[in-house]
Amino acid sequence: LSLHDALPILVLKTFHADGSVIVSDNEAGISEQTLVELTITNADDIPKFTSEPVTTNNEDEAYSYQISTIEFDNEAVVITAELSTEELPDWLSFVDHQDGTASLMGVPTEAEVGEYQIVLTAMDVNQTATTQAYTLSVLAVNDAPVIFIGDTAVPALELELLEDNSAHIQLALEDSDSTEFEWKIVVAPEFGRSEERFSRNAETDIVC
Repeated sequence: LSLHDALPILVLKTFHADGSVIVSDNEAGISEQTLVELTITNADDIPKFTSEPVTTNNEDEAYSYQISTIEFDNEAVVITAELSTEELPDWLSFVDHQDGTASLMGVPTEAEVGEYQIVLTAMDVNQTATTQAYTLSVLAVNDAPVIFIGDTAVPALELELLEDNSAHIQLALEDSDSTEFEWKIVVAPEFGRSEERFSRNAETDIVC
C-alpha cells in the first residue's frame, strides 16, 4: 500500500470486537510501525419476516397463517397484527408465541366476505421494527339451500301411504345466496302419481 491507499478490512455481519492494526513503512530500508486501535461495533439489525402470507380463503373454511421472523442479533421480537385502519375483525384471532413466531387464524362466515388490509409488525427490544402488509381476500361460496317442512330441516323426504290415500306436503327452503329457485322431484313414485305445484320462490306444494 502507498501512503494514501485505503486499508481494506472485511467486517462480518455478526462481528463485534475490539482489535488493532499495525501499519509498517519499510521504504528505503527503514522500518516504522504505527499502532492503530480499531473498535468495530455491531449495528442493530432490523427483524425480518421469513414467512409468506396466506392471501385468499373461502367463507366457512378455516384460515391459518403461521408467521415467522428472524432477528440476527438474537434479540426478542414482539409481533403484532392489525388492519391498516383499525383493529382485527372479530372472526380473526392473533397469538404472539413470544419466540419470533405468531399465528393468525379464524373462520369467516358469509357476512365476512370481502377484502382485509392486514399489517403485521415485528419489533425488537431496541424498538427497531419492520412491517409486512398484505390483502386477505375472503371469497364467497354458493351455499346449498336447506329444505324445511314447517320448522324442521329435511335432507331427504320419504313418504309411506296406504292404498287409495293421499298426502299434501308443503315444503319451504332457506338459502342465503339466492331468492329464486328451481324445484324438481328427482325420483317419482313407483306407483300412483305425484302432482307438483312448483314456484320460483321459497315455497312449493307436492300432492301425492
